[in-house]
Amino acid sequence: MCEDECKQHNITLPECNLLLFFTNNPANNPEYHTSIDAVNIRLFSKAYVSKAIYSLTNKQLITVVHDEKDRRYQHIKINSAAMKIAQQLQKVQCNFVEKLTRKLS
Repeated sequence: MCEDECKQHNITLPECNLLLFFTNNPANNPEYHTSIDAVNIRLFSKAYVSKAIYSLTNKQLITVVHDEKDRRYQHIKINSAAMKIAQQLQKVQCNFVEKLTRKLS
């Protein structure tokens, strides 16, 4: 269901997954805001995360800020355009869950 929404916004499914991960976390888990968090928590491969972050950065949907103490860590900052896309994707997710659970007692 997310594929159609991704096409509308010209993003790939990996980019979608990362946007959703990083936009959900400020409310739920604000301590998760690095690329390694996406690898460790969502169990995405490092290559998957790296390619998606590179692409999202080129599309100016996110900003990557290297940690001052350890440059291996990349802190991900979501911009307002990406936040709007993520909100649409979250609605799609909610609709999917609603359809999936509609007839469950």
